[in-house]
Amino acid sequence: MIKLKYVVESPDGIHARPAALLANSCVNYKSSVTLLCNGKKAEGNNVLSILALGANKGDEVEFVIDGEDEVKTEAKIRHLLYRRRHSDGRRRQC
Repeated sequence: MIKLKYVVESPDGIHARPAALLANSCVNYKSSVTLLCNGKKAEGNNVLSILALGANKGDEVEFVIDGEDEVKTEAKIRHLLYRRRHSDGRRRQC
């Protein structure tokens, strides 16, 4: 089991686009991914569940990754969360 903590940086919080990107990333792996935020729990492969967390800027989201490919799953999630800039230098909103 791997736990990953992330502080939401986007002024819009985790809205539809980043929620969809997260869910699409999680669905491609065998490991289960659970997100915890503000006392709420979401399954990583479910966009609506992620949106229901209501994660706003400054909130801490904990990812709990468990399964046979958890290391690869964590790497994919980290890549998604921490890729900060477009190729032209503009800041990403994720």
